[in-house]
Amino acid sequence: MTDIKKHNIQFLSLIVVVLLIFIYLFESWYRKVENAAIKAHQNTQLEIARTLQLGLREYISKLADELGRIHHELTENNSISEALRYLDKENLQSSGLENIYLKRSNHVVPLLKNSNQQLKLPKFSDTLRIQFLNLGLNKKIQGVEYLIVQRFFSPGGKEEYLIARIDINKLIGAFLKFLDLSKEDYVWILDGKGYLIYHPVHPQMIMRNIFEYKFRCSKCHSSFAMHKNMLLKSKGFGEYRVSFEAKKIMAFRSLKIANLKWVISISTLFPKILKDIKSQSNFLLVTSIIVFGVLIFLFTALYWSNLKRAKTEEQRKLLARENELLDKLSHVSRLASIGEMVDSVAHEVNTPLGIIAAQADAMIMDKSLKINCSEELGIIKNQVNRISTFTRSLLSYSKRLPFRPERHNIIRIFEECLGLLAHRIRKNKISLEKKFNENIQSVLVDKLQIEQVFLNTLNNAIEAAGALGKIIVEIRLCPPNEIKTGKSVLIQIKNNGRLIPPENLSLVFEPFFSTKSKDKGSGLGLY
Repeated sequence: MTDIKKHNIQFLSLIVVVLLIFIYLFESWYRKVENAAIKAHQNTQLEIARTLQLGLREYISKLADELGRIHHELTENNSISEALRYLDKENLQSSGLENIYLKRSNHVVPLLKNSNQQLKLPKFSDTLRIQFLNLGLNKKIQGVEYLIVQRFFSPGGKEEYLIARIDINKLIGAFLKFLDLSKEDYVWILDGKGYLIYHPVHPQMIMRNIFEYKFRCSKCHSSFAMHKNMLLKSKGFGEYRVSFEAKKIMAFRSLKIANLKWVISISTLFPKILKDIKSQSNFLLVTSIIVFGVLIFLFTALYWSNLKRAKTEEQRKLLARENELLDKLSHVSRLASIGEMVDSVAHEVNTPLGIIAAQADAMIMDKSLKINCSEELGIIKNQVNRISTFTRSLLSYSKRLPFRPERHNIIRIFEECLGLLAHRIRKNKISLEKKFNENIQSVLVDKLQIEQVFLNTLNNAIEAAGALGKIIVEIRLCPPNEIKTGKSVLIQIKNNGRLIPPENLSLVFEPFFSTKSKDKGSGLGLY
């Protein structure tokens, strides 16, 4: 199940990565579309500001021409009615013209009165031919008024001035009717000194100055850095936020005539921009969700298919492993049965062997025999002893006895084991080389267990060496530098056969592990 859990983690990680990539790509696309929409709208705003700029310039130029014609008529006829006869009153007055005054010497004479407002003429420059004066906020009309002062000379060379009084609210309103502005768009204007002279959304801010930042201003504006920067440029773009209102984007252009400088700004609430791209984003979002859903479905289907296949494969491996273990257990059971059979056979063989040995001894001791067969009887007795020793070894090997270490001659024990396997060595014509240190007297070992170690190791060496192979057995004392404490004996069994593959070295002592075919090895020898 570890592999399945690993696959689960990999699948979930893949889904998360794909989802994050999708979110990142969608957000990147949305930001690009949003920025493109903002830029396109700001360019449109800039064109609207340019249209308003040209319109105001044309209006002021036309009004200046009208004032020049009026002064000419007054000079020729000295008649106010004649001077105003060709004046486009309706158009000019609907566009914000309130009054026209004539100033001669220290007298101000009204020529056109659209209202009963008295003119308090502020100081102005005597050197400019045309100039503009800000009269400030008129609370009666809730707007800012401007004076357009144009200088003329009478036939006698005296200076005369024609003064036009303009309502900025009417003037801007007249032009806005022809501009393509939505409910979310509006125009606001700063003059060159930083005064707000027109704002349809916040009329209470009229004639506030951006250079006079006060504590109450912080409730709506964090600063006026953007507004101050606008006064230094001829055109540009910007973004700002006022109080808790939505963010706004804007574009501006400056209008300069004589001493007049206005910064005309077009602002749009940001939600309008979002409306313009909402249809695109919704379509893309729905399409992306569908595509992403299909991909998730395909990934999930593929994942479950692979998971089912992995489970089937794992079950097949477990079943194969179970069958293999059952085969090995069966083989071990057969080996146990063989051990019991060897035990029975050894006992059955030892009984007649004891009788034959006793009879041989009796015949050797019997002096009444006419034929001297002592030599032959000696041979019979030696062979009987050899068979008895072999059967005792089989009995010892087949029994499970407790660990009982005693002092034994290790070389003698090894020779006995070689005797048990001598027939296999002869059959395969294996060359056996023995390097024994005869000075080794006794070693503390469990005789039965060390015999099992010798027999299993020698069996593996015989099988590895094969026919005409070579086995080298060495028994010697370990040098002091090879051990930490005490005295030890080193026993090495070498062969010239094939090596154990490196990847199997860590498994050779595992139960039931074997590189042999099933009919040759149980995997319990080295274990």
